[in-house]
Amino acid sequence: MKPSSALHLRINKSRNLSTKADAIVARKHTNDKNKQLEAAINWCKNFNGRGQAALKTGLFPLIKDRETINRRLDGKVINGKERDYCTILTDDEEASIVRFIKNKNRCLQAINKQDITKLIINVLRVRDYTNTKMKGGRKFQKLSLNARAALEKGKLSRSFWLRFNAKHSSLTIKRQGSVSINRALNCSREMACNHLDSLAKELVDVGIMINEKMIETGVWNGTVDRCRIFNCDETPQFINYGIDGTTSGLFYAGKEDACQRMYRENRECVTIQPFVSFSGDICMCQVIFKCTGITSSMVPTEAVNKIPHLLVTTTDNGVSTHESFLAALKEFDVYLNEKNVKRPIVLLSDGHSSRLDFDVLSFLESKRIHLFLTPPDTTGVTQLLDQVNKNIHSEYRKQKDSMFSDIYSLNKEAFMLVLANIWDKWTTKETLVKSAKKVGVAENALSVDFMQKDKFERAENCIEPEKQTSPLISSPDKRRGSANYWKSKFEQAMELIDELHEKSIQLEEIPGFMTTKKIKPKLTKDATRVTQVHGSMTASD
Repeated sequence: MKPSSALHLRINKSRNLSTKADAIVARKHTNDKNKQLEAAINWCKNFNGRGQAALKTGLFPLIKDRETINRRLDGKVINGKERDYCTILTDDEEASIVRFIKNKNRCLQAINKQDITKLIINVLRVRDYTNTKMKGGRKFQKLSLNARAALEKGKLSRSFWLRFNAKHSSLTIKRQGSVSINRALNCSREMACNHLDSLAKELVDVGIMINEKMIETGVWNGTVDRCRIFNCDETPQFINYGIDGTTSGLFYAGKEDACQRMYRENRECVTIQPFVSFSGDICMCQVIFKCTGITSSMVPTEAVNKIPHLLVTTTDNGVSTHESFLAALKEFDVYLNEKNVKRPIVLLSDGHSSRLDFDVLSFLESKRIHLFLTPPDTTGVTQLLDQVNKNIHSEYRKQKDSMFSDIYSLNKEAFMLVLANIWDKWTTKETLVKSAKKVGVAENALSVDFMQKDKFERAENCIEPEKQTSPLISSPDKRRGSANYWKSKFEQAMELIDELHEKSIQLEEIPGFMTTKKIKPKLTKDATRVTQVHGSMTASD
């Protein structure tokens, strides 16, 4: 080796050592700065201050700019374009996911981080499967190292969420509010007339209505065979498993959109689905439990004897599915054969997803059962059972209070015993006939004038509630977000709480009032398991 070459090698080695040492020092300086930044943020949170106040303390000499602290406090992390090895999603995938998140919230079905994580993992799984099939080409998009790691672990890193929230300022995280549902609030007189016109044409086609004559829109004269018109509807929430409509946690929503959710979407309960005729007969009863497997305790002997054509079904959430509705139709067909009801018949129902299944529709066609779906958000006006469902709940509560004490929680057998004792009390033949007339169907006419006119007035006079203003006074003389600003807000809130406390009456101060703590022990009972999966069984079996 030449001396010049050896000298050149020693110089390169010294440069490499120097570069490595500089990198170590720079990394240490960055780590120290990050530690001081975290300490400054904690100081601001503890003392309700901002970046300027933190720098004045002199405790954080490595932080030179107050905006560095303020941006971190406000969650505004500025990121440039991600490196290729950092990107988990493509631009098109990310834009589609953001659009999907906003639309889900606008449909009152907002999703949280866990749901978005599942969605992104599924997107990566689809892309990986597509890449495996294509093995190249212009549409081939290889998974990055971070994407591969996320797919294998089944979760996303904190750095991904930091970049995701920083890039998409149009998305915010909000706490959900609940929205109650006013059934039939959208049913106007015009919609009811269109419904009755369609129903009349269906009844004429199948031969149930004869000598028909249309007087005007929504008014028909003719002879109607009400024994061949039936209605089925779910009556849920008899036993509620802790799902009361309240929401918890944070959900993603558009920055300008409200984050709300309908409580009816969150129900897991025991459901009763009766089938009744417009002539006043109760045909059958389907009880749907949220569990796996059918046990003997679900069908006590008293329930079998008192409820004719009883069908017990189990599903994931205690509500109707394609399989459960098909099982109910098969039991309903047994009733029709037993009573020698002339076919075809018309079965009115709401537009639940369990009705729109190929197997269900094929069975209906083979048995000459015409399924007639009512318009959405109008079932309180157009369905017979919606007029009498409240009777089931009221009779159920009365019978439960008379049979069981409040200190006990009901099991499935107790629920079935209560149901068996109210099944011949919750309605009568005359009540069902009157309810049929309330939805526009009488023995000699179909008329919108029979229906509930107050529902139409509600739909026409529906107004948005006024937005309530905050009782706290604004503080224009104080900078928004400063320590003095929040201090004044806190003082105003404390004054308001004290004022309301003085006006309120404490229960403990009432003479003779004694508070008690109620304990509800849970009763358990061994039962023989008949099935191990979701399904249905008739009571006789």
